[in-house]
Amino acid sequence: MGKKVKRWMTTLIIVWVLVALMPLPVFASNTSASGGGTVEPGETVTVTAVFSAKEGQIMSLTANLQYDKNKLDFQGVTSPNAEVVRRSEGAFVRDPARTGKESLTAVFTFRAKSSGSSTVRIRTTDAIDGNFSDLSISTSNSVTITVREPEPEPEPEPEPEPQPEPEPQPEPEPEPRPEPRPEPQPQPEPEPEPQPEPQPEPEPDPDPEEEAEQEPDEEIEEEPEDEEEPLIIEVRGNSYYLKRDLSGIEPPLGFSVRQVMFEGEETDGAVDEIRELTLLYLMNIESEEGAFFLYEEEMNEVHPYRTLSFDVTYVLMKKPPEIPLPEGYEETSFTLDGVEMDAWKDMGEEHGTEYLLYLMNEEGEKDFYVYDTEESTVQLFSIEIEEESPDSQVEQWSAEGPSVESLRATRRRTGIKLSLAVIGAGAVTAMVVLLVKKRKKRYNR
Repeated sequence: MGKKVKRWMTTLIIVWVLVALMPLPVFASNTSASGGGTVEPGETVTVTAVFSAKEGQIMSLTANLQYDKNKLDFQGVTSPNAEVVRRSEGAFVRDPARTGKESLTAVFTFRAKSSGSSTVRIRTTDAIDGNFSDLSISTSNSVTITVREPEPEPEPEPEPEPQPEPEPQPEPEPEPRPEPRPEPQPQPEPEPEPQPEPQPEPEPDPDPEEEAEQEPDEEIEEEPEDEEEPLIIEVRGNSYYLKRDLSGIEPPLGFSVRQVMFEGEETDGAVDEIRELTLLYLMNIESEEGAFFLYEEEMNEVHPYRTLSFDVTYVLMKKPPEIPLPEGYEETSFTLDGVEMDAWKDMGEEHGTEYLLYLMNEEGEKDFYVYDTEESTVQLFSIEIEEESPDSQVEQWSAEGPSVESLRATRRRTGIKLSLAVIGAGAVTAMVVLLVKKRKKRYNR
């Protein structure tokens, strides 16, 4: 009888372990895309992708784009119902509540570069649901964007050449009339013949050249007033000019267009009133490409506007001269989104991946932070982070959203803990059964 009970308990424990280690269900999902159309070079066009789950919920995924880079330029991504972080050729899409949704939407914006047609394809990877289970999302049908050649401007009609004015003809001189001769009268005595009166000399003909000089001068056209000279700004060895009118330019999230003062002149700028930040829009003189730059009025400094997005969004700031640098760090730089930014590095870690940055958080507080370029994590410099232990697991969120590998590792650890709990419960149950059996034997004796 004892052997049967032990076999039964062993079988029960094995079944519990197998159930605990079974993988969670995976639901299929699909992707639909819309948008595109026909545009001219320089215009923008959007492609909307909707990632939906047939069963279960979608918590996050990575959307990769395939398109002709000679005809289209990827500008950015937005979403009406999800958090999105732009990547080099795509975006990371995540449910803001971290619980999962039936569908997530991403709107990708492109700028047309040259004439022709380009097919935009969206391929999804690393998709997980609210239980951290992998999702299989099918690739959407292609969306075609056609860039037509701009219509040539009509050539202006040539202005007619001015016809020379005819020269005035001089009036003909009147012929002198002969004076009547007196009729002879019989006179007793001869009288002397009358002398002919002197004829007036004819006036000289008018000189046409002198008449042309006496004509009134033509009206001189007024020269147009000079346009306002552009304000040139030097930033990190590159020359930019200030764009004073921001009509048609969308400011970053949290900013609104306002009138600001710069170099003693009023101009349009983007203002974040909560964090007291001011952005200016500068145009590169050589490439004619524009971007927002952060204007720190206290130091009269202008530098590229760059952010790091984690659970909160940080803004890279210029360190004031009066704030001392922590000991052991030397000045260096690192590249973020193709732009070189100020940073500091530990002199003892020449080949390390950690940089010290001066950042502002969403409450407007500035401080030093440690940014790991390899792990894509950021931590306050003054807080010491203890080494991670099995009993105390801290989840890290990267600049492009949560690491899929960390989520999968969390899932595996959760499964192991659940298995250990089931095994422990089975062992306790077996011990209770054995104790009850021994008591029955004693009672029967």
